[in-house]
Amino acid sequence: MKVLWSKTGSKGNASVISDGQTLIQIAAGISPEKVNQNIGYNLSDVSGIIVSHAHIDHSAFISRFMRLGMKVYANEETWLKTQISRPTRNAVTIQSGKQFNVGTFVVKPFDVYHVNSDGTPCENLGFLIYSTATKEKMLWITDASYIESRFPAMDYICIECNYIDVDDYSSELQFVNTFVEGRRFRSHLSLDRCIQFLKQQDLSHIKEIRLLHLTESQGDIYNIIYNRMKKEFNNIKIII
Repeated sequence: MKVLWSKTGSKGNASVISDGQTLIQIAAGISPEKVNQNIGYNLSDVSGIIVSHAHIDHSAFISRFMRLGMKVYANEETWLKTQISRPTRNAVTIQSGKQFNVGTFVVKPFDVYHVNSDGTPCENLGFLIYSTATKEKMLWITDASYIESRFPAMDYICIECNYIDVDDYSSELQFVNTFVEGRRFRSHLSLDRCIQFLKQQDLSHIKEIRLLHLTESQGDIYNIIYNRMKKEFNNIKIII
């Protein structure tokens, strides 16, 4: 499997994955034009778009993609909040624990804890993705405050690493918005919690760890996170 292109973060999310036979897209928070351009104008080859939850940075362009004839897979809350009329052949409702097929990919959603801006729970899904073409497994998790599960050995792990845990923000006050930071702590995965989760997993088959949804509000976060991850997982390919 290969991630052809990935853009994640609070300004919009979309990633395209290929196993050589099927292309699938995760999230619809970036316009079809931008996705198409970044995958070499092959958007028409994408067999389906999988959406984890209703927040606008993941779902803003669902209607646009559907008008292009693309099939979108999303949970019930996402369909309700985006106010897309159903039934339609291009709107498929998915549920935690119930796997479905998109071309040569088998996808099994599972619950991931996340909250809305008012602190209420948000119905959010992570995905176990298996390719019948390459016999490889990928784990995809974003927008999660914590993850308790242990998973079977994966070939690829794509996981949120949103912010750096610090005891004192006084040196970073120029970056801090109290409301935004408070919600981030309740609803997104930090570097320390990301590392803790990864250390609980069987990494014996891992080919690549890809970090998703990094914030831009903590100075030189990219280098800090990359260097820490390489220190913790020295023999594993880390992609930011």
